[in-house]
Amino acid sequence: MSQEMNRSAIVIGGSIAGLLAARVLTDHFEHVTIIERDHMPTEAELRTGVPQAFHGHALLGRGREIMEQMLPGLEADLLEHGTLKIDAGRATQIRFKTGWAKRIDSGLEAFSMSRPLLEGRVRARVLKSTKITVREGYNVVGLTTNATGAINGVQLRQRGGQEIDVLRANLVVDASGRAAKTPDWLAQLGYERPEETTIDAFVGYATRWYEMPEDFAHEWELLWIQPVPPVLSRGGLILPVEGNRWQVTLFGIGKDYPPTDDEGFLAFARSLASTQLYNAIKDATPITPVHGYRNTLNKMRHYDKLERFPEGLIVMGDAYAHFNPTYGQGMTVAALSADALAGLLRERNGAIEGLGRAFQKLAAKVIAPAWMMTTTEDLRWSTTEGGTHNLMTRVMHWYTGNILALIPEDEEVYRAFIPVQHMLKPATALFAPSIVAKVIAYSLRSRRQNKQPAIQVTQELVAVKQ
Repeated sequence: MSQEMNRSAIVIGGSIAGLLAARVLTDHFEHVTIIERDHMPTEAELRTGVPQAFHGHALLGRGREIMEQMLPGLEADLLEHGTLKIDAGRATQIRFKTGWAKRIDSGLEAFSMSRPLLEGRVRARVLKSTKITVREGYNVVGLTTNATGAINGVQLRQRGGQEIDVLRANLVVDASGRAAKTPDWLAQLGYERPEETTIDAFVGYATRWYEMPEDFAHEWELLWIQPVPPVLSRGGLILPVEGNRWQVTLFGIGKDYPPTDDEGFLAFARSLASTQLYNAIKDATPITPVHGYRNTLNKMRHYDKLERFPEGLIVMGDAYAHFNPTYGQGMTVAALSADALAGLLRERNGAIEGLGRAFQKLAAKVIAPAWMMTTTEDLRWSTTEGGTHNLMTRVMHWYTGNILALIPEDEEVYRAFIPVQHMLKPATALFAPSIVAKVIAYSLRSRRQNKQPAIQVTQELVAVKQ
């Protein structure tokens, strides 16, 4: 039990990160208020505050584990509402740079559903708590402080209104997403703004939903065609979702943005490293227009490095760090951050003195593996802005590049890769002695054969499309 159960907390933002934070806080606070600028749907609906929700999303294995622990019965609930459960290796067909991965029985179950369905079921279970109140249609416009300078509430204004209200609390959690205003609010209170690191690969998305064809012969359930650096910056995904539908997301890197018109969308699909995706959708029935999305840069706000950080405040989710969505890590990182907050509160028996600073430092460690993987891969492209090509980056490019090249021909490497991809194991699992030996052997073999990667890959793409 926490020390004081008569306290209140505020969560700014009602998306995945905010909902999970609210769930954690109910174990230590008597009352939790979620402030959300949008209307909170009661069903699996798209909402304007999550513009990327129309596009394909991945809930990685580690994220699903954490959510099930926090919200027992969530997995069964998702399955009841049409979520597909598939084997991450057998049902998923992935084309890497050098070819198709072998379809294997991985023993790792993956869930496939739309973001609105997942968020809707998480929201329904979180809001069952009688400790939680939702203030819909309000914008938070500032923070309030007490005599000691600790954060003790927020200023909020109803959308379209002028009057500013004040809501007091012992703890404020900013989970308001990419457009978070906390740096501005801290500056207004006399605190230093956090330093920011931005790495932008200029990725653009285009997504269309289709009826899942009944007579289309295919062995896979989920299809993923990756780009081929440095010669082909395009990729695509067919994600099976509830209601016998396909979510088809195309993406391009370095401002090679997929079109949002019918003809251009299909032409872009046909230009991928394999025509499998195009062949699957060319005669399928579309059920939505094509939607585009380009707000995909990686940004880290280094709250952990601030010399002064106010008591009574926590920043998490995309408000702290957001990622290029291509790698599907965002929702799992939000779950990991909520789990880290839960652990800190348990260790402290609910005490909040010094909690904010401790959480920002812990969250930086939690986020670091996903940040390194995403930004390192984005830095493969010469068009990427931000970041540095230091020795560590070059070593990671060499090693992970060889890992990805080995996957189509080596089942052991692929079996090691899948749980790392799902964040169930750390990246160090890919440095097992047997895998290191294979990477070195593959690299030496490639050098002996005097392969020129750009020429080799170009020739391969020509062969694939013939």
